[in-house]
Amino acid sequence: MKERLKDLIYGTALFFAKLHWRICKPVTFGSRVILINKEKFLLVQHRRSKTWNLPGGGIKKHENPELAGIRELYEETGLKIENMDYLLGTYISKGEGKHDTIYIYVKNTDENILENTKINLAMELQDAGWFDYNDLPETITRNTKYRIDEYLTGKREVHGLWGEVNI
Repeated sequence: MKERLKDLIYGTALFFAKLHWRICKPVTFGSRVILINKEKFLLVQHRRSKTWNLPGGGIKKHENPELAGIRELYEETGLKIENMDYLLGTYISKGEGKHDTIYIYVKNTDENILENTKINLAMELQDAGWFDYNDLPETITRNTKYRIDEYLTGKREVHGLWGEVNI
């Protein structure tokens, strides 16, 4: 019952947010994290979605994009990191009716984060997990796969459209 209530609340909020985006066409900013631990990537699955994405979310007014990524990672999963290694790229998306600038950061950690940290999911998430590149979930979003591929080919400070491949 509790999960169904969370689904209902999240689904309703998401519906009205998307309606607002389509009507008002706001300019938004987001930050996501490619978190790698022992050659595994952290991916999250949002409520009411079967797809897997990089953790992250919106940047607050006057917030630094890197710090927003650190904050969003913590808020969504409970995982704490101190800083990012580098900026993979800055991407533009107009896919949801808004003009969204998305910053993707990379953080490699060799700490025992896998063994010693339980992932605490935020309300908007239904699942999170660590995945080897050769065993990524079938429902990973195309754009998430593109960003991981860019990371693996050594890209840095890419500027492009969210849905394009820069390899």
